[in-house]
Amino acid sequence: MNVCYKCQKRIEQPEYCGQCGAEIPLFKDACPGCGKTVSWVKFCPKCRNDLRAQAESEGLLSEDKAAGCAVAPAPSVSAREILPRLQHFAYSDNGDGTYVVTGIKNKYVTLIEIPEGVLAIGENAFAGLTVLTKVKLPAGLIVIEAGAFKGCGNLRSINIPDGIMIIGKEAFAGCDKLEKLTVPDTAEVGEGAFDGIPWMTKENARREAAQQKALLKKFKLKKLPDGTYKIKELKDENTEGEIEIPSCVSVIGEFAFSVCEKITSVVIPESVKEIGEMAFYGCKSLVSINIPDGVTSIGGEAFWNCDSLTSVTIPSSVTNIEELAFRGCNSLKDIYCEAASKPSGWNDDWHGARATVHWGVKK
Repeated sequence: MNVCYKCQKRIEQPEYCGQCGAEIPLFKDACPGCGKTVSWVKFCPKCRNDLRAQAESEGLLSEDKAAGCAVAPAPSVSAREILPRLQHFAYSDNGDGTYVVTGIKNKYVTLIEIPEGVLAIGENAFAGLTVLTKVKLPAGLIVIEAGAFKGCGNLRSINIPDGIMIIGKEAFAGCDKLEKLTVPDTAEVGEGAFDGIPWMTKENARREAAQQKALLKKFKLKKLPDGTYKIKELKDENTEGEIEIPSCVSVIGEFAFSVCEKITSVVIPESVKEIGEMAFYGCKSLVSINIPDGVTSIGGEAFWNCDSLTSVTIPSSVTNIEELAFRGCNSLKDIYCEAASKPSGWNDDWHGARATVHWGVKK
């Protein structure tokens, strides 16, 4: 529960974006009127979905809020202070006291200092600025989009704020003179974001280990003889939105996610070889699941009563499916199988759904 900075009425921000499913961070700031916590983001930092509209549709905004109240964090500096500092940049106005920088007017600067109030650095905003050597980013920045600093070959110094959520694909690719920096473990880092930077190999390994450790805390696990893990259970059955399974997991155990009715999608890594019996039983909100190449076995009734699944693709690596794997998936219309015909290791009644099975379909 949060506090609107204008009317001071209490509000609740969506925890997940209704459009892309991204988890929405809560920003901590002091309400200038009452000193209480303000924690509100107007736009999803991943897909730019309008969260105010989502909150209104979900009934999360206080009914007795002051007329015309703007639900947004109070900027640490006013628009009168921010705008002069943005005069050298190309930018867009979010309409909530925050901005997205999309470029710079002078292509031959050596120092760029992004002012407070900027929420994101746009795609390719500073790409190819070959004389740029130093960048200062504000504490409130949460997104550095794809290619933002790509090819800045003389860039040596940049700070990454602790609250950064997303560093896009190839954001710093080719910045081979960049000095060592720390990327928060909570940041989502796109493919090739630091390509061409020698010391990032070790940093990426450190971050991946830290992220795997954080992910593992969500599950009850059993360590297997080969050093990988079996998921026995999701600790919090009320977990909402997307679930990401760590790459050190090779087995999703029996009943591992059973009756987790609020999860909407599951990202399974290629390390997973086995999906156990009734592993996702009763996941009624599950609309998306990838079964990656490498999975060899799917247990009986593994997806029983996943009412929101509409389609699924089964890779050719799957050599064994027990009976009724998709029993009770009432919305399931299509099952796409990479195999040209039913493998001998699949049960005769392997799916148990009223879906159309398409054979020989490649991903």
